[in-house]
Amino acid sequence: MIINHLLLAEAYLNKRDIENAKRTVAKAVDYQETGETWPLHAISRFRGKILQAEGDLAGAEEKYLEAIRISQAQSTKTHELYAVEDLCRLWHQQGKTEQAHARLSEMLSQFDGQPDVGILREAKALLQTFEVEPHVQ
Repeated sequence: MIINHLLLAEAYLNKRDIENAKRTVAKAVDYQETGETWPLHAISRFRGKILQAEGDLAGAEEKYLEAIRISQAQSTKTHELYAVEDLCRLWHQQGKTEQAHARLSEMLSQFDGQPDVGILREAKALLQTFEVEPHVQ
């Protein structure tokens, strides 16, 4: 149930409908409080995305870092990679491209020898943009 709410929240964010995204994430949190805990990292990520869309970059960074910590505690490397990508996009936007490149490179090194699936291709493409575009506002 939570994942459905988070997917809907992402759709709202893509349409720049921040208020509905916030309400939908709040509903996901309500479900989480009933005992469904596996996607806590995703809730933190989506809260970060909302804060970023609202211009609260410090708050967004805090939520992305929280999502990374939760993923690490749950030993879910793929979910950690999603959160690292979001954090690195934020850093790139802030002009911290070298920091973003280093963090994403470090994360991708943990997947060496793995099949080149969608999330890894996406992360590698993001890494290449950091090499080509020194800073994007």
